[in-house]
Amino acid sequence: ANLMHRRAAILAKLSASLDSSKLTRLLAIPIVKLSDLAYRSAVAARSNVNYLRTVDVPDLSPRIVIGIDEIDKIDADSALRFLNDIKAIFGIPYCLYLVSVSDEALAVFEQRAVLGRTAFDSAFDEVIRARELDFASCSHLLRRRIAGMPDSLIAFCEVMSGGLPRDLIRTARSVVEACAQGETQIAQLTLAIVAAEIEVLKRARIAEMNTDDRSGRPHRQLRSLLKDDWPGKSARSMLAAVESDLNDTLVPLRFAAALYLYATIAEVFSSKLPATISSLRSKGPGDAGCIDRLAQARNMISVNGDVGWELISRFRAARRLRTLDRPEPAAGLSTDPEPADDPHAD
Repeated sequence: ANLMHRRAAILAKLSASLDSSKLTRLLAIPIVKLSDLAYRSAVAARSNVNYLRTVDVPDLSPRIVIGIDEIDKIDADSALRFLNDIKAIFGIPYCLYLVSVSDEALAVFEQRAVLGRTAFDSAFDEVIRARELDFASCSHLLRRRIAGMPDSLIAFCEVMSGGLPRDLIRTARSVVEACAQGETQIAQLTLAIVAAEIEVLKRARIAEMNTDDRSGRPHRQLRSLLKDDWPGKSARSMLAAVESDLNDTLVPLRFAAALYLYATIAEVFSSKLPATISSLRSKGPGDAGCIDRLAQARNMISVNGDVGWELISRFRAARRLRTLDRPEPAAGLSTDPEPADDPHAD
């Protein structure tokens, strides 16, 4: 309305100026009409605004937002009991509740057609799965913090972190620290970080091993874990270690899949680095050889070693890399992941 009023005033002044001269008097007539139309439009707009001010429109937006975090850190049964205790407060008007739940709880909600109506189904209006970051999102996040970081290193950080934002920043910090120590070649830098992660993996495996296994004999794998140069720092030596040292031993499949993953990362970002850089521009999210698929495999290993191994093999097959057969469990043992409440679970 204010804009229309100012426009009408300008047109009125212009028409008055044109009307003062005989030569331009004819041009003033249509400008006067435009000025009158602008004034009427301004009056109508102000009338509408004044009417809307008198209408009582209820404000249905939430006035308070309550976040309940860390429910995803407890098992599904405990989360179910907790929600049954507090879901009565979810009906309070003008309150929006944001609740984080675990993947297991989300799986229960998604199977409501099979399992029937559950507490998750009755408590929440909408459930949204928070996915890991893809390559584009990782690029956006890291380039706001690190100037000039190449695509290949962003892809490396994505895979090592599985697309989890906190781990992504942590991995990027390791990359920056390695560069500050004089490591400037991408292939050597990534191999050094992978080797450091494998050392952490070895220490964790040694910590969870015990001598009272089902076979009554110590793990043969322990001899390999105690070697400083095992499984080597090249992709070829890592793959050889997975094939020879982790086959037919009492090793969890998740540990073998993790080493299989690190061997793949070492190969993709060292000897196959030119092909990786090219694929970042050519392969889309639907391609099995997309770098996002390898990041997905990293996240899946802790959930299901078999699925993680299969995703890694599919990625390698799409990149025309040699795939490895899944290690067979020793007699009488299973490679299924331990229950979530097992103190030795990863």
